[in-house]
Parts: sequence; C-alpha cells; structure tokens
Amino acid sequence: MFKKALLTYFSVSCFTLGLAASDVGRVFPSEASSYEDPVTGAKVQVLTHSPAVDVRIYQTHPQWTADGEWIVFRTADRSRDGYPQIYAVRESDGTLVQLTEGPGLSYRSLRLSRKENILYFLRDSDDGQDFIKLDLDPLFADSAAGQMREEGYETILATFPYSRGMLTLDSSERIMYYSVEHPEAESGETVNTIVAFDLEEGTHEEVVRKPFRIGHIQANPHRDGEILFCHETGGDAPQRMWIWREGMESAEPLFVEEELDWVTHEAWADEDHVVFNLMGHTPRLRQRPTGIALINVRTNKVRIFGQPEPISGLQNNMGFWHCNVSPDGRWIAGDTFSGNVYLIDIETQAQHLLTTGHVMRPDHAHPSFSSDSRRVFIQSGRLSDGESLDLMVVEIPEAFKE
Repeated sequence: MFKKALLTYFSVSCFTLGLAASDVGRVFPSEASSYEDPVTGAKVQVLTHSPAVDVRIYQTHPQWTADGEWIVFRTADRSRDGYPQIYAVRESDGTLVQLTEGPGLSYRSLRLSRKENILYFLRDSDDGQDFIKLDLDPLFADSAAGQMREEGYETILATFPYSRGMLTLDSSERIMYYSVEHPEAESGETVNTIVAFDLEEGTHEEVVRKPFRIGHIQANPHRDGEILFCHETGGDAPQRMWIWREGMESAEPLFVEEELDWVTHEAWADEDHVVFNLMGHTPRLRQRPTGIALINVRTNKVRIFGQPEPISGLQNNMGFWHCNVSPDGRWIAGDTFSGNVYLIDIETQAQHLLTTGHVMRPDHAHPSFSSDSRRVFIQSGRLSDGESLDLMVVEIPEAFKE
C-alpha cells in the first residue's frame, strides 16, 4: 500500500452543523400514482411525477434507507434556494421530505448505510469538500412532528482538500473509500488515487494510485477490503474494470479486454461475482458475443447472457446498456437503449420483459433491486416524453418465478 503524505488528504474534524430558517424537513404533497404497462401488464408504481428531474443514487449503491421505507434521490428543481438538494420519498405513501439545503452538494457522492438510517455525502467548502454524516431517523421524526431542530442532523467528519470525490462504504461500514483527483507536487501531473478513511479512528491511507481518472468506485458489499473501480473515459476505455483487495501492491485489471470489447456499467453481483455489460450497439461490436455478463473475480470465469431476444414491434436493436443483480442471486435486471427493462433468470437464462418505454432521457433507467429482491427500481422519462425524470418501482410478477 502507498503510505506517503497521508496528511495532505484530510483535515479530520467532528462537529454538527446548525440550521437557521431551514428548509430541511420540508414536506411535499405525495405525487404517487400507478399505471399498467401497456405491453407487459406489469403494475408500475410512480413515486415522483412533476416537472423536476429527480435523479436516483447511482445504481451501484443502495437506494433505500436501511429500514426499507425511504428512497433517497437528488434534484436541482424542487428547492427554494435554487441549489441541487437531497430528498427522500417514502415508498408506502409517496411522502416527500427535503434533507439538505444550501450550495455545494457533490451529487455523485451520496451513499446510504446498509445497517442504519444514515446518509453520507460531500459538500463543497472553502477548504475543499466536507465529508458529512446525515442522521436520518431524527430528521424524519422531527419533520413528521413539524418541529425541526436548528442543529443535530449533520456531522462533518472530515474535510477533503480535493474535488471530484466519490465515496463507497466497506462491507463492515467502518471504512469509507474516497477517490481523489489531485495534482502531484513533484511532477505537477494529475494523479488519481483511492484513500481508505476509518470512520471510527479518523485515520486514512492511500490504497490505489493510477495515471487515469478513477470512476465508479464500489467496495464489495459482502467482503471487507476489496474495491471494484473503472477507468472513466465517458466512452470505451482500453481496460475498463479494475479490482483491488487488501494486501495488493497495485490494483489489477478485471476481464482483460480485447480490441472488440467495450465494457461498461459494472456492479457487484455477490461476494464473488461482478455483473457488467459487453456493449453491442454497433455491427462491429456484434462480431463477438455481447450482452450482459457475469465474471467470477476469484477465477475470472465469465458467463455471457446475451442481448434481448427479438419481440415483434419492440425496438431493442442496440441491446442492453445497464445491469444489476438481485440480492437473492436469482435475477439480472437490464435496461436497453430503447428504454425497456428486462429480467434474466440467472439459472435458466430465460428473459422476461418487465416494463417498457422509459425513454432514457434526460437520464437512463439504471435498474436496481429492493433488498428483498421483489421489486425493481428505475428512473423514467416515460410520462413526460423525456422532459423530466420520475422515480418508479415495479413489482416482479409471480408468473416470472414459475
């Protein structure tokens, strides 16, 4: 591991933030409704529907609070101060609550604990980025009672001097890994690193250093001391997926790519497997097998599940785009460039069309699963023809399980 110049990464602190004349805890009327998918007949529960672009936490991380009641998201279109803020919607009744206010939210940084109703995120400050812990239980309780306190919900755990930070929680939830893009004093070049921050001790250690931009950092949610990340290019990286585990001197490539491989949208499937997409959106790429795939990170064995099966009247020519695996290990969810969402039975490889027409703008569906593996969560431009973005949940039909 790298151990040099660790004190340049963080200023460690621990104090609560006060709130005056705050919109934190502000409650919005429910926007919940439902409709029947015109192609599949599946019931789609609409949680938010407005002119706002409501953007979920990225699909590689938890969406629900630990108690399973609230889904956390962010948007720039609902706050009275004009800044992007964090919100939560209660799945059972559509109640909407504002969780933050003020400038500087780092929208890529939102990370929910799997064990407690706690949200971690970054906010720009004069000294870099403040690393914040938001205690959700008292916030929700005080909001429901209409008696918000002036302080006590947010705690600044540290200040990181560099921007472009992304966060991921270790399975123990003791370690928060933080990606850093910063200038190297000796050479003047930009360096990309991952730093491990101990939430209990307040100590930190650099564990990964790469000459390329690090993106999509994901700690293994089932095993301590293991991180998946990517070479972020915004397109086709020469080697997309990388893995580091405690004891490694350097991160190693995962799924070593050949010329016609375009890998994207990797996510942990279980303790030993990563799901990813071998893009097949051009004829050139289809010269090789493409589609959603699983790789065993211990053996490098790969299973490719292919592209959507043709359905009359349904456009899926460009294939799958994003993917995720249910916690029970039975299903892969995949969206297509056309905005249709499929479930693939991992054991039988049978494909089931779940819901259709989600437009994929102003953002993509990014399907993921509830912790009980019974529901698929997406964001959708369907109801506004791509002008705004709504949050939706689709129950997995019992017929798929037969």
